[in-house]
Amino acid sequence: MLNPATPDLQDFIFVFYLEVNAILWKYLLKESCNKVCLVKWNKANKELFDSLFIYDSKAFCPPFKMKISTQAGNKDFNYQIEDVTGICTPNFPNGNSLKEFIELFVNKLDNPSTIW
Repeated sequence: MLNPATPDLQDFIFVFYLEVNAILWKYLLKESCNKVCLVKWNKANKELFDSLFIYDSKAFCPPFKMKISTQAGNKDFNYQIEDVTGICTPNFPNGNSLKEFIELFVNKLDNPSTIW
């Protein structure tokens, strides 16, 4: 994520899912981005998510996706959580740095399918 082929406007997708089934495959067919990381919504990943985001857990029903868009030469980023009905706000202790987000969240994900 920090060293993509082009420095700006890269999108990375994290798809959080409960189990591999037809619902997940149909969901992934709609995704055109080739930088997709599948993340099982297990206890460790839910606890990590809970520690960094404030949200109503009843509104989150996997599969859902988190889209990360990098900016400013990969120093800054925006994220959007799609396919959920509730509001999710960050609880990041150090602002909006992509490097810090990777250290706080991406590197701590339990068994992601791929990290770029």
